[in-house]
Amino acid sequence: MSSRTRACRWALVAYFAVAMVCSLLMFLLLGRSAEWINWAWYDPTGGKVLAAAVLALGIGSLLAARDPYRHRVMVQTLIVFNAAGPVGLLYRVLFESEMTPIGASWTFIALMTGFLVLFYVFYPQREE
Repeated sequence: MSSRTRACRWALVAYFAVAMVCSLLMFLLLGRSAEWINWAWYDPTGGKVLAAAVLALGIGSLLAARDPYRHRVMVQTLIVFNAAGPVGLLYRVLFESEMTPIGASWTFIALMTGFLVLFYVFYPQREE
């Protein structure tokens, strides 16, 4: 197994761990966590749907870690999600900051951008 494939596997497993923590917090503590970060306005339904999406991506990343090359469509999906997410969050921080928990937004922007870079740099290649 190449070092690139090994690194991709570790990135997928790390994504699974982070996704599980984030989705469980959103599922179980969305209202409370919104208070902790001073998020005056939040949509509980949208938060639960986002939690389900993050949960699905996390489980998909764990399954893809067994053979990243064969499951590279999952890596591609994670690249798209982790590229689009920070763009939307950055827009909210810059143009709708009065409604947005700034610290939490920057945290998610950093996390998602980090995973975007990892998945892009360690994109699985065919082993020869």
